[in-house]
Amino acid sequence: MAEEDDRGADIMAAADYALACSGTVTSELAVQGTPFLVGYRTGWITWTLARYFLFKPNHITLLNIAADDSDIAPEFIQTELKATALAAEAQAMLADDGRREAQISAQNKALSRMGERDEVAAEIAAKTILGVISDRRLEQSPA
Repeated sequence: MAEEDDRGADIMAAADYALACSGTVTSELAVQGTPFLVGYRTGWITWTLARYFLFKPNHITLLNIAADDSDIAPEFIQTELKATALAAEAQAMLADDGRREAQISAQNKALSRMGERDEVAAEIAAKTILGVISDRRLEQSPA
């Protein structure tokens, strides 16, 4: 791991809570044992095409998908992504040690499902995405 990667990992590990965009950063935060929420917004055309023609996900965060679509990390997507909602969720999480510990525990379980904790987050993400695609293809193939 490069030196700048080590600093990023150290910062993530030292954080009490994080606000993240969807992507491999969520796996990196989980590996460091840091609870987080996810905010994500894309262009409305992209969202509409993805949502109605490609797939209809219950979640967009890899960790939530890997945990059988559980709500491990709160997600604020598209119109739900508002500063007041993010602030309220972060304040609630920071005020509740038990809730933070429960999220960390759930993150660890999801990481176990995704693969080895020593793997690079991008590798974990790629394996999980390929698994989800493979599972969906099997579900859609004629019997």
